[in-house]
Formats: sequence, structure tokens, C-alpha cells
Amino acid sequence: MQQIIPLPHPWRSMRKSGSPSSELEQRSIQYPIPRRGEQKLLVLLVDFPDPDRSGLFTGQTWQNFFFGPGGFSDYYQEVSYGQLRYKGDVVGMSGDSYVVNDSRVAYLRLPHSISYYANNEAGQGYNFPHNTSGVVYQAVQALDDAGFDFAPYANSRTQFIENLIVVFAGLSAREEPSRADTLMPTAYSLQQPYVTQHGQSIRDFTFCPERHGSKMVTLGVSVHEHGHALGMCDLYDQSLRTIGVGRYDVMGYGIEPDGFNHPVHFGAFVKAFLGWVQFSTQLQQGVSTITLPPAEATQPAHGSQSGRFIKLYPNGDLNSPEYFLLENRQPLGFDSDWVRLGLSPGLIIWHVDERIAGDVDYQQCNVVNTPFSTVNDNCFTRRNKQVPLYYGVKVVEADGYNNMVSEQKKDYGTSADTWVVGKTWRGVLQNGQDSGLSVSVLRQHEEPDNRSIDLRIEGWFKIAT
Repeated sequence: MQQIIPLPHPWRSMRKSGSPSSELEQRSIQYPIPRRGEQKLLVLLVDFPDPDRSGLFTGQTWQNFFFGPGGFSDYYQEVSYGQLRYKGDVVGMSGDSYVVNDSRVAYLRLPHSISYYANNEAGQGYNFPHNTSGVVYQAVQALDDAGFDFAPYANSRTQFIENLIVVFAGLSAREEPSRADTLMPTAYSLQQPYVTQHGQSIRDFTFCPERHGSKMVTLGVSVHEHGHALGMCDLYDQSLRTIGVGRYDVMGYGIEPDGFNHPVHFGAFVKAFLGWVQFSTQLQQGVSTITLPPAEATQPAHGSQSGRFIKLYPNGDLNSPEYFLLENRQPLGFDSDWVRLGLSPGLIIWHVDERIAGDVDYQQCNVVNTPFSTVNDNCFTRRNKQVPLYYGVKVVEADGYNNMVSEQKKDYGTSADTWVVGKTWRGVLQNGQDSGLSVSVLRQHEEPDNRSIDLRIEGWFKIAT
């Protein structure tokens, strides 16, 4: 029997206390899982012996959730432009035997009540196995003891099972009044891998709840948490003083609310960060007219004056820590709820500050969009770092009100944020200096098969196709 006891990575040690909103330092962003290729995904269903903590949905229902039309796999294939594709199985147990994609409600029953793992800390504490790591470790161990063959899900070269999602019965801690009998969704790692009887290793996992309210959990929760496993930090304000990037990115508040069908896309910054967007090596300058197709388009743009994304360099400085990204967001694909969310189609401008967004310490402290706050002061102290002074990733709101980063009038994004025909933007840096950049929206194409926008760009830029 495997005897190695997994503990949190020291740099990602879980908080001993705090509200459920303080979900900090427990992201799998130091050792991200693969971001490209066809990946084998293992989904494990777990529940608890408590009278009201039994799983509710069949294995086939979960199979459709993750691998069926419009599911988890389709989401990642779309937002990665076909570069990340998941295939896999949903596994539970019936009695002492494991079952795969079963037509019954058959979850792996853990040996202890949910309060054992929550430990009054929603599973975020240090004390293994009284935490999230304990849930995953004991579930994998039980499956291993039942003779499950992990080999098909392992990397044939390293023997690591790189893609594991554990779905736990019940609600997220964000929906429960008590931290004593609920768990927090997350992406995390075991400090030391669990090694199965046949030599496969398990370290990283995504951890998601089964339900939202009385219904099956929405897709956005698993998509968001898995984004952490891929290496991306949160883009909302951890202090909850402001909103951050709002609904413009699933790493912010783009997880679909009640009554909506889809989580929104990752924004331009995240797609570039994860390597799904590559900018050309050629720097263009002067005044140019560029056609920008929808960011949701499955086919790349063609032609020297077309691009899926644009990266603008202040005053032509390729080494500037600040830059701007342009993307055209339309109500297409997984962004089909865009207008219903109160957002407007058209040009979205992102202001990125790599001194924060590109700083590994800020990423691992999960404060890329939490300026002026000591919400994670222990993390800063260990790294001898100062509290960030700016937002690392920000939507440049066309109306100029900056409500998403305002403490006075907060919103999650409105139709007034989008740069539409007739509007011109002139870039300003964090210190108020002019960037030497300007963008005007000339035309929004309205044909069913053409939702591109035409832009007039003045300055220095590169195109991603």
C-alpha cells in the first residue's frame, strides 16, 4: 500500500483560516499540466457517508458533461483553437468494484464524513488528511486497491497521470454557510506523487463540486479551476474590493451565472500566456488598417492585414513591461451569451503590466489583480516582495469610468466598455504618460459569416494569426 503522505507544496500552503473568498496560494501554477495535444483525462466521482452527501448524477451524465457536445472538452478545444483536446472517462465505484461511464449513480464512497476533510477550514488547512489533498489521496488509493488500471491515462514517457479531475458530492464552500462540512473547489498538487501499484504517478488535480444550488454544477466552475491547473492565476480581485476583469474572462467572473448556458472564453492575455496565441516576429509601425476577425473564430485569419489578435508596443519599445492587446469579441461559440450578459460585441482592449502579470511571485501569491492589498501578506513576506501597486491585467473601458477597478461603483462589465464604430482610443501608461498608440474602430461587419471589425492603428504592433 502506498505510504507516502502528501502535503501541500510549501509555496502553496493552504491558509489556516479566513473566509471562503480568501482562496489563496493553492493553485497549480508552478508545475502546469500540458496545454497542447490530445490529452487523456480521468474524472473521478467521490461522495461521503453522511446521510445527505451521496452523489446524485450518473456516470453517463458526467461523461456527457465532460466529453459530450458543448461540454468541457469542447470548451477547451474551442478556446485553444484546436490545440488542446481532451478524451477520457468518468470513474466511480459500485460496492467494491470500479465502474466506468456507468448508467447508475455510482460514486467512490470515502471512508470519512465530509467534516473530516473540511476540518472547519473548507478543506483548505495544512493538516493532511483533513483537507482537499486527503480527499484525493484516499480516493485514488481506494481505486488503486480495487484494481483499477491507471495506465491508459498516464503519459507513456513519464508515467504521470497529468490530467485528473475529482468531482466531490455537494456544494462549493462558496455556497455553504459553514466551513465545517463543505469543501472549496481548487486546482492543487500532492507534495509527493501517489504511485499506483503498477507504477503510474499522480500529483496534480482539479477539484470541483457536484452541484450549484439544487442543480448540477455549471460548466464554468470546472473550466475555471482547470485553468489554474494549466498555470493561470485568478484575474478577479482577491480582496473583493474591486471586480478585476469582470465577465470578460473565465478566470475572472466569466463563469456563467444562473440561467446562462456557457462560460465565456479566456481573454487575449490568457490565451497568449497559455501559448495558444503566437505573435509574429515582424514589428509593424506607422498607420495601418487591420481587419480583426472574432476571437471565437475557429479558423485563423488570412492575409498580411488580418489578425486574430494585435499586440501594441508603447512608443515602439519591444521590451516595455506594459503593452496592450486587442481582440474582437462576438456572441459566437462559448461566447454566445455575450449580449445576454450585458456586454457589447466589438473591440476589447487589454492593458497588461508584465511587472505584475509576468511576475512569478505575484502569480503564485494569486494577486495579479489585487493591488494595494495585504490579503496575502504572508506570501509576500516569504518572498520579500512588496504589495503590487497596479492591476496586472485590466480591461480598458471605453466609457472611461473604470467601474471594474473602482471601489465606489463596481460592475462586472457593461456594453459601454466595448470600443465600437466611431470610437478612438489613445493609450496611456500606468504613470499617465502617453504610449504613442491610437486605435480607431472603422467598421463592424454584420454578415452572418463575417463578424470582423476594421481598425485604424497608429503606432507599433505585431499580429497574431
